[in-house]
This record gives sequence, C-alpha cells and structure tokens, in this order.
Amino acid sequence: MLLDWEKELEVWLHTTEQWERSIAAVVGPYLEEIARANAALEQVMTEMVDPHLEGWLGGFEQWGQQVDHYLYEAMGTMEGEFNRPVDCQGCRFYHGRYYEGTQLVCALHPEGPQASCRDWEGS
Repeated sequence: MLLDWEKELEVWLHTTEQWERSIAAVVGPYLEEIARANAALEQVMTEMVDPHLEGWLGGFEQWGQQVDHYLYEAMGTMEGEFNRPVDCQGCRFYHGRYYEGTQLVCALHPEGPQASCRDWEGS
C-alpha cells in the first residue's frame, strides 16, 4: 500500500524522466554539433597554432634561462658581499663570487687572507 507522499514522489519521478527525455531530444543535436565543432577546432589548434606557439614559447624559455643566469650571478655577487672577510673590505682585488658552492675571494688569496692582508689596495 503506497502512502500519499510515495505516490507524489512516483509521479514527480515520472514527470522528471519525461522532462529529461524532452530536453535531450531538443538539446541532443546541438550537443553533437558542438562536439563536431570542438573536434574541428582542436585539429586547427594542433595543425596551425601549436607550431607557432612552440616557437614563441621557446623564445620565452631562452629568455627565462638568461634571466636565471643573470639572477644567479647577481645572487652570487650578493652572497659574496655578505660573506666578505673584514680584511677585504674596500679592496679592489676582492671578487667574492661563488663557483659550485666555493667562494673565490680574490686571485691573490682564493680562500681569503689567513692573517692581515699585505696585498690590500683601495678601490
């Protein structure tokens, strides 16, 4: 024995299914056309646009590598300034850049002066 709310639910479900079929009948052909247009657009993108984008984006990649290189050099210089030995303050021979994690202080004293530097010259 079905209760009133169960009957109403059954009618509502039946109505909803009919509504869904009606909408599918109207919208279905449009969805198929959209799918065909999307496939055609994807083919155009693959054949005509992607090759140009690859060249264009390759230029950005090269530019990014150059920026990375300059930033790496700048950071190495900054790191060298932060780690400048006291005896090297103001010396024109000071280099201070890092190469593979090792600081090159200067050509005269690659690892830095061991005592007070006799080779110091103002910049």
